[in-house]
Formats: sequence, structure tokens, C-alpha cells
Amino acid sequence: MCSVRNFTNLGGDLESLYRKDYQAIFFDLDGTLYHEKKFKFLFILLHPFYALEAKKLGDLRNQVRSIQKLNFSNYDYIDLNIKKGTRLKIQREIWPAILSRVGYFKGVDSVLKFYKSKGIFLAVVSDDAPEEKLKGLGLREYFDFVVDLNDHGCLKPSPEYLRCLLKEKNFDSNHCLFVGDKEKLDGKLASTLNMHFLCMPDFKKWSRVLE
Repeated sequence: MCSVRNFTNLGGDLESLYRKDYQAIFFDLDGTLYHEKKFKFLFILLHPFYALEAKKLGDLRNQVRSIQKLNFSNYDYIDLNIKKGTRLKIQREIWPAILSRVGYFKGVDSVLKFYKSKGIFLAVVSDDAPEEKLKGLGLREYFDFVVDLNDHGCLKPSPEYLRCLLKEKNFDSNHCLFVGDKEKLDGKLASTLNMHFLCMPDFKKWSRVLE
């Protein structure tokens, strides 16, 4: 497995990412494709009531990760015990509107366009309303597959859902790349499945390599 903290660490071998002929590239979303802290700041600033509702203690995802004896992030938002209407408003209206202002990291669209044009399978593996967020970012069209792990009761770094997906698509994990921002979650998931892992890449430099 190739574990790289930053894409630039590949030095003279930057172009090897494409030359390895990956069958699929899987992306985490929050903190990987866009500036998560900026998003959170605007969420709290513009919608303090909903931010408070989303921040309630007893977050179901944290409980699941505790049961799985994982080190979970205290950044998690949604408590699935809050009213359904409130949760849907947050996910389907507020978050996409905020993300349309935050935007994605520079170079993300160029990288995705390149791999899309090469016919490489692109997917987002997240646990926090990824469909709605991608639409807000204007990136949904680039991905062949988007999964919200909350819907399957299998949060990162549990590999079960992704293992099944690799089998279903007949992908060799040695020819797949996982791109994320948390080594304890994304990195561990990739390692368990023997996938290559790229942590917090500089998409601008990555896109220049692909030109």
C-alpha cells in the first residue's frame, strides 16, 4: 500500500498516479474536496438555530463509532434523533446553499474532469448527506457513484460496504485509490482493503501534473 500524506511528497513520481492505471478512485468529501472549517463557520454564523440542533449531544454516528471502539471526530453534526423535518431542511436546503458559497478546493474540478475523461470510475464515500453537498458544490456530475454510509450502518473505517462494492464492480483493490483527509478513518479504511491512500492532496499541483 502506498500511503502519502501530501501529493507533493511523491516528488519526481507525481505522474505515477495516472500511470498506475487505477480502475477506480474513491474520495472522502468533508475536508477533502472543500474547506470544511469555512463551511462550519458559515453554518454557525448564518444559521445558529440549525447549527445548535445539528450539534446536539448523542450524535448517533458517534455512538456507532464508540461501539466499534474507534477514534471518532468531534466534528460530526447530525443527531438523527432531532426532528426529521429539521434534519431534512439542514441537509437539503441549508448545507447546499452554504457550500455553493464556500466552493471546492482549487484544482478539484480539473482533476475530476481528467479522470472522468479517461473512463476511471469515480466515487464519493461519505457519511453526511454527500448527494446534497455535491450538488451544492456543483460536483455531482463527475461521480459515477455516491454513497452515504449512514444509510448502510457502516461508518468509516469499517470496510464492509466498500469491500462489497469492490467485489460487485470486480475491482482489484491494488488498482484503486482512496483520497481522504483523516488517516485514522480514511487511511485505516484504505489500508484494511489494501488500497492506495492519498491524504490531503494539493489539487492544484495534482491538476498541473495531469496537464
